[in-house]
Amino acid sequence: MTNSLINKQIVWIAWERHRRTVELCRYFGFYLIIYEGINNRLLKYIIFTLKTLIDILKLRPHVLIVQNPSIVLTFIACIFKNLFGYKLIVDTHNGGILPENKFLQRLSAVYKFFQKKADVTIVTNINLANIVSRNNGIPFVMPDKLPEVRNSKTSSDLGMRLKIVYICTFGSDEPYIQVIEAANHFSSNVSFLVTGNIKRVPITTVFSKPPNLTFTGFLPDDEYWGLLLSADLIIDLTYRDDCLVCGAYEAVAAKVPLVLSDTVALRDYFNKGVVFTNNSTEDLVIKITYAVDNIQRLKEEINCLNTQLRNEWNEVARNFTTLLKGI
Repeated sequence: MTNSLINKQIVWIAWERHRRTVELCRYFGFYLIIYEGINNRLLKYIIFTLKTLIDILKLRPHVLIVQNPSIVLTFIACIFKNLFGYKLIVDTHNGGILPENKFLQRLSAVYKFFQKKADVTIVTNINLANIVSRNNGIPFVMPDKLPEVRNSKTSSDLGMRLKIVYICTFGSDEPYIQVIEAANHFSSNVSFLVTGNIKRVPITTVFSKPPNLTFTGFLPDDEYWGLLLSADLIIDLTYRDDCLVCGAYEAVAAKVPLVLSDTVALRDYFNKGVVFTNNSTEDLVIKITYAVDNIQRLKEEINCLNTQLRNEWNEVARNFTTLLKGI
């Protein structure tokens, strides 16, 4: 549902496609511009910077929203704010507050500048909001909107086997090796399907995987949703303490029970239909087994969580609309 009070005077620019951005713009009716498709980093920065400035000059938005990361896009939005006269909102993902990259970690002054310069910095949880406040910024806590599950064809039937889907990008913050090792402890009646670009997986890991585990590769949206909807259990893990992983929102939207990393942020938000793990192979085996043994109860709980999170988010959306009117 699009909020009719919002119009194209509010422009959202992103330099990469992210489900959160698309869902928020669809709901609020923001004018969304996404630049993508250039792999060469230097060429990308030059072309995307020019496109960004041209579109801002052409559209003259009253409010500009940018997605951070990208740090370069956010920097451009900050330094041209006074010249073009827009109010600036930065939707700051976890990596835009606490970057993983060691080089970016040295740029703490730059991140503080962003938070101070922006009229509002959107974050996903209260811990990140506290960081923004300490940096003299104005935070607004907005978790991801649960995505709308569209009609999707389900993936091939696995008969009576239990299907566990591990949502993964094979990033450095993901304990995917431990999940692969854990799969070894289950019989062929339990099938593990691991999403994500297989090119990022070490070749030795690919060839040594257990027979009950399949790498799906990167899937088109329809097939991806079909896979989630056909799952009995979904796993999404991170080493990041303040990260609300995207796959958790997707699993709740699909009403499939979850195994998540045991962090305060995840426990606070996803508080039903979920089993939490310390990310070790041994604990994953224990927690997956527990989830399988209690799958019916967890399914009932995840249905309740779906309703709860949608109601809570609608209240956040109303508060955000009020904030926009004030701006």
